[in-house]
Amino acid sequence: MRDVMEMVPKAGSSSFWYNLCFATIGLSAAAYMMGRKHLALFVGLWPPTFAALGNRAEVNEEIINLASGQPIQRLGGGEVMPLAEQPFRAQGATRPRAA
Repeated sequence: MRDVMEMVPKAGSSSFWYNLCFATIGLSAAAYMMGRKHLALFVGLWPPTFAALGNRAEVNEEIINLASGQPIQRLGGGEVMPLAEQPFRAQGATRPRAA
C-alpha cells in the first residue's frame, strides 16, 4: 500500500483518490452511453478500489495529525484535541473524597 502512495504524486491525499473514484464513475457512464458496454463494466469496477485507497489515505492523515499533536476534525464539524492533551478520566470513575 505504501508503494502506491509513494509512486503516484499527490497520492497521499485522500481527495485525490475520491476525485479519481468520481471520475471513473463518469468515465464508465460515458462509455456505456457510447455503446461500449464491456469497457463500461470494466471501468465500473475501479471506483470501489479508489474509494478504499481514499479511505486509507484519510486514516493515514488522521494518524499523522494525532502523532504530531494537531487537533483532528470531528465528523459533523468541530475539533477534537489529541488524547495526550485531554485529562484522563476512566469510565465511571469518581474523584476521591477529601477526608
